[in-house]
Amino acid sequence: GNGVWPGDGRVTHFSDCIVISAEANLEGRLELEGTLSFLSTGFAANEIFIRGGITQGPLYHQSDLVFGPGLIRAYELESKNARYPRVILEPSLAAAWAPGMAVNDKEGNRIGNCRTWRKDKDGWWFFDFLQPFPSPMPPFDHVSMSHFEKQLKRPKEAILAGLNRFQSDSKVLPKFQWLAEYFNTINKEYSEEGNSIIEPISVN
Repeated sequence: GNGVWPGDGRVTHFSDCIVISAEANLEGRLELEGTLSFLSTGFAANEIFIRGGITQGPLYHQSDLVFGPGLIRAYELESKNARYPRVILEPSLAAAWAPGMAVNDKEGNRIGNCRTWRKDKDGWWFFDFLQPFPSPMPPFDHVSMSHFEKQLKRPKEAILAGLNRFQSDSKVLPKFQWLAEYFNTINKEYSEEGNSIIEPISVN
């Protein structure tokens, strides 16, 4: 933070909460998405799944001191709307962020968008943290399934462990069932390309 890095990303944690802030510009968005990717995949590999909300608004964030309307709104999104282990976007940001960053070929022609945000069945857009190819990259002719398997192996194990551990907990079990359905959706998308050899998760 302190203006050293583009986007001026800042992170503070207390109790079981992590507050991440960045400037309201492209550099800040990239800083935020990169930090989210690092945290969500790292935690998932250790059987921890995070939930949160992203908004844009006034915020004071310096060292361990953080306050402002932006923080309150983000907390409301997390506590009232996220519901499942997902980090959701404020609807006012979704229109600009949801399509994902553009991916261009070597000549600068747009060939698509990286997969960063996903629309859930209830209409909320959330950070697509299980997506094995979330960032802009050069064009490729095929999907590397070894990379795909490596990225999803630990999260799958964590989801299966949660389904087993909380099968009699009516408050926690739906969260792991949501994760299992999300995992299967990602898996199916790559299976349709004829490459996936990962077994889906059975959800009862």
